Amino acid sequence: MPGCPAPGGGKGMDWMAIEAAAARQHIAPGAIRMAGLALPDFNAPFVNTRTKTCKSDADYEKEIVEQARRDQAMGLFQRSPGYRALEKRYVSEVSPDRRGILAQGLRKIQRQSLVEEMPTLAEILLDVKYQKRGRIVTYAEFYDGAGELVATCSNGAWTMYDTDAEAARKIGMAMLYNRAWGEAERAARRTEGACPQPAAAESGTGACFDVTA
Repeated sequence: MPGCPAPGGGKGMDWMAIEAAAARQHIAPGAIRMAGLALPDFNAPFVNTRTKTCKSDADYEKEIVEQARRDQAMGLFQRSPGYRALEKRYVSEVSPDRRGILAQGLRKIQRQSLVEEMPTLAEILLDVKYQKRGRIVTYAEFYDGAGELVATCSNGAWTMYDTDAEAARKIGMAMLYNRAWGEAERAARRTEGACPQPAAAESGTGACFDVTA
């Protein structure tokens, strides 16, 4: 989108093991296969690719706070569909172009495989490292322009790896969300323990008592 700055880079960094596991096996419906491998589904959770919206961080921060308040009211700490969707949009603002990196890497492997007859091969093609048995790719690593590992594919199963920029974005979101959640929780407790409105007190149905044993 015109006017949007290019996303930042960084040095490779793995995220939480649970998210790495969740990112596995997501294959896009009807995905075209290259070099015997299909691209992952970039609509799936934890499978992020660059998506610039020009939305300001200030607007995102307001959304995060509002999401935390809604989740606190429902008792869904970082588990609601809304939280996951917001995290995906927020992180994708700084994600590398994984879709392009993986597609380009698979095309390189496919072209290279057409001229190779070796039964087993470990090859490095700048931003792609792969291993194959015959013409079947058994393992591949994909790197962005900064040399960060962004994904691997082992026997057809994909695993995504966060860049430093993505990891920092997730941590920042979690910190803001946790703070807003805590504030909402304390506010809810104060409301539960507050005296009723004067009208209720006058009717004799809502008196407040402080009882200590």
